[in-house]
Amino acid sequence: MILYHFTSRQHMPLVRQSGLTKGVLPWRVNPDGEIGLVPGWQWLTQNASWDQEWARTMIRVEAPIRRDAYRIVVDVPQGELRQLFTWAEIRDRYLPESREYIDSFPEAVDWYLFFGEIPPAWFVKIEPNPFRTDLVLEVEA
Repeated sequence: MILYHFTSRQHMPLVRQSGLTKGVLPWRVNPDGEIGLVPGWQWLTQNASWDQEWARTMIRVEAPIRRDAYRIVVDVPQGELRQLFTWAEIRDRYLPESREYIDSFPEAVDWYLFFGEIPPAWFVKIEPNPFRTDLVLEVEA
């Protein structure tokens, strides 16, 4: 199954070497307001478009990076599809506190989560974002 993952320039060296391994699922809001993260979930999408709202609005404040510098085309092997879930399946089955926030993104209907690591061998292609000429906040990796 062909899906896509978008990532920053800073993350590309590790992603090329180790694959997608650092994904987290925001799950709950702790009493102190901190977001509780569940590790081991790699985010993918069936939407190949470079125009994704989450990439414009989810810029990390502490380290201003855009996570759409590269699009990775991922081919999830047939034998691994049991580890792949739509966001809607996760949301409806487990009712994470984050569901309203995640659902606020129009692209959420296209999102998948893979439980486990995605090795570089599953990468079909890595493409730089052709529309990134306006970004000045990133630091070369």
